[in-house]
Amino acid sequence: MAGLSRKAHCVKKRSGGLFGAPAKCKNIAMPLDVNELRSFYASGLGDVARRLIGRVLRARWDNCVGLSLMGLGFGSPYLDRFREEAMRALAFMPAEQGVVNWPALGTLFVGAGRARHAAVA
Repeated sequence: MAGLSRKAHCVKKRSGGLFGAPAKCKNIAMPLDVNELRSFYASGLGDVARRLIGRVLRARWDNCVGLSLMGLGFGSPYLDRFREEAMRALAFMPAEQGVVNWPALGTLFVGAGRARHAAVA
């Protein structure tokens, strides 16, 4: 996924055959802070990622009138395209990541909390 940093940790086990068993990979999330994410989305690659992923999201939710949307993580780059028609659009970011004001202008719709203790009702 765009904007996410992951490190694959692979462990290869030997089998009795000529080739070893397939490597077992475990994805270990490398947390990014909000400044790294903002820098990524301000770059050319981030702009392409926002447009491509935004098209997929828009195709999935082509009509958001009357819906409440919530972006978890760093969803603000994708929420902008829905904000005008949705009843409400909220951005929730883990406190460990940091928080940015969203939207940049107008009333803020952003919250932060510890991912471990998050509960949404």
